[in-house]
Amino acid sequence: ASVFDRYRDDLYKQASYKPYVIAAMIYLAKMKDPIKIILLGESGVGTTNLIKVATGGLFDEDSAPSTSSSCNEGTIRGPDNNIYKYFLWDTAGQEYYRSMNNIFMKNAKIILLVFALNSNYTFKEIDYWYKRAESNNSDYVIALVGNKIDLIEEQEVTEDMVKAYAKKNNNMKYLLTSAKDDPEGIKRFVKELILDYLKLYQGMN
Repeated sequence: ASVFDRYRDDLYKQASYKPYVIAAMIYLAKMKDPIKIILLGESGVGTTNLIKVATGGLFDEDSAPSTSSSCNEGTIRGPDNNIYKYFLWDTAGQEYYRSMNNIFMKNAKIILLVFALNSNYTFKEIDYWYKRAESNNSDYVIALVGNKIDLIEEQEVTEDMVKAYAKKNNNMKYLLTSAKDDPEGIKRFVKELILDYLKLYQGMN
């Protein structure tokens, strides 16, 4: 059942005396089932803040590394003029929590492999996360996100390195950004990938 189907009966009961419910009915009628987006990467790469700013939140300088999985949500209008809800899932990157991430990878439609540009180690570990993603999903869009581009003096990963990795792995898209200094960058990238997914796997132009 669609989102609209699940709420239709309750909305119809209220529509006759609450005019604003009519607008909600139209909105829900155009809303498709949610798109699951998951961010994978090592602890400390900034997935939590990327998700916050991607869904309109504020960067948190004191944000601690994730020790569990959580999600934020947003909406986008698709090429078919329907409204699509999406959930951005944050996962814990520490070794102790890795085995649990398989649960959250299931049915992900968009996967972001996140590393920190000031840590070559987190970039090298992208291979691990890429293989995990491939073994748990089908019909998905995958891309690279290099975070912390604002830490210029600490940079260990160059754009050439990222380009080479992306080219070697099916020319996947990539974004070099900063959750702190460029919140619009990850917002645009997420929406671009959602549209890519809808075009590739939902037959939309």
